Amino acid sequence: MTIDGPGPSVRSPEQPSAAHDPTGSMTGSDAADVVVVGGGVSGLVCARDLHDAGLTVVVLEASHRLGGRVLTQHTPGAEPIELGAQWVADSHHQLQALLTRHGLRLRRPPRHGRVVHLDDAGRRTLPAWRAPFASLTLLQSLDFLVATARLSLRTRQHPKDADIHISAAQWLDGACRTAAGRQLLGSSLEASACLPATDISLAWVLDEFRRCGGLSRLSDTEQQVVVGGLGALVDCLAAPLDIRLDQSANRLRRTGTQWQIDTANGTLACDHVVVATAPAATETLLPSAGDPQRKPGAVLKVVARYPRPFWRDSGRSGTATNVRTAAVVTGTVDAGYADPGSDGHLIGFVTGRSAQRLAGRPAAEQRSAVLDDLVRLHGPAAREPLHLVVHDWSQETWSPGGYTWPAPPGAALSRRRVQGVQLAGSEHADRWPGFVEGAVQAGHAAAAVIADIGNSPPASW
Repeated sequence: MTIDGPGPSVRSPEQPSAAHDPTGSMTGSDAADVVVVGGGVSGLVCARDLHDAGLTVVVLEASHRLGGRVLTQHTPGAEPIELGAQWVADSHHQLQALLTRHGLRLRRPPRHGRVVHLDDAGRRTLPAWRAPFASLTLLQSLDFLVATARLSLRTRQHPKDADIHISAAQWLDGACRTAAGRQLLGSSLEASACLPATDISLAWVLDEFRRCGGLSRLSDTEQQVVVGGLGALVDCLAAPLDIRLDQSANRLRRTGTQWQIDTANGTLACDHVVVATAPAATETLLPSAGDPQRKPGAVLKVVARYPRPFWRDSGRSGTATNVRTAAVVTGTVDAGYADPGSDGHLIGFVTGRSAQRLAGRPAAEQRSAVLDDLVRLHGPAAREPLHLVVHDWSQETWSPGGYTWPAPPGAALSRRRVQGVQLAGSEHADRWPGFVEGAVQAGHAAAAVIADIGNSPPASW
């Protein structure tokens, strides 16, 4: 992570309650009805449901903080910054219900104005509807639209067995007649997977998009943000729970009718186990449930705060797309307030091949590359942010990589289950994998199996 200027505190999204044990020592009970391994949103939702149903619950979190892919940075006198998950779509019904339950509000960042499109031919400012086709001729645009329609139709059904062995790149070669149409659709797929199209199977693409309600819904998710940041939801969920930070689950074993979970600080006994960790950690604890072929991809999130939203002066929305061959920041959006007197707040992403090139590089190199692209997209005023953060998720120990863990060609889509263990986490959601909505849904579902809570099924699209 690169921070421009003196480093403001990155508050762990949790505010530890009396039940939290930030030292990781076994100061609480060594037995519980349920142990939840993983203190991301999905694990906390599950733990809170079980706690509210009257069960004793312990949450083991290997990191020094809660939240997983939710990471809210607080700077005195400024709006919180989201270094991880941020967006709440209108169709994210379960997340919205949870926010309402805890008294948290949503707001819509402004989206009025023209958008910037940057390609190898240069920079153009266009109406929003024109931007996706700015680099394409009429024939290339039709090629892209036809291929997109074919892919969208395929997402309405479960993938075929043959789709497992085909890469997304191979499908694009057959579906697109023009190189430009293929490149544009391939870039969209790579941005979602955070991996090159050669490294993801067609079956995974179809299944992932199907669970997100199709391409049309997936392309319009940057709609609302939580006032005060998503970290506020983490705080609310965690408040009454028994949470052990800096405490990883090293071994899980069955002894008679109970489970034994070994940590560096002792052993916990419980009747039920929920594993709500990133896939790599799940595979370590439950090898039979893992899939070593899956890789997390790479994504860097960029947050740039300016004295004012200067892009609005010329009628621009802050939305920009970058399809240059050497692109670094692949796109930006305005995440600020509509008030003209407010700070300027741009969110950007480095995904796919661009992220793979920049991931793990020195902080100064990342900062320089990002600023150069922000200037290309938004002009010289973008060179001087009040505050710039580039958060490299590939360097996270416990929640590494992109938004989800794609299946490469040849890898099965289904995950093997372990009898008596519930799996949570966004990757296991029936709806919206890779989003906070999916994490919430999977957490509710895991708790319902244990406590027969009777949560309502996911809302219809």
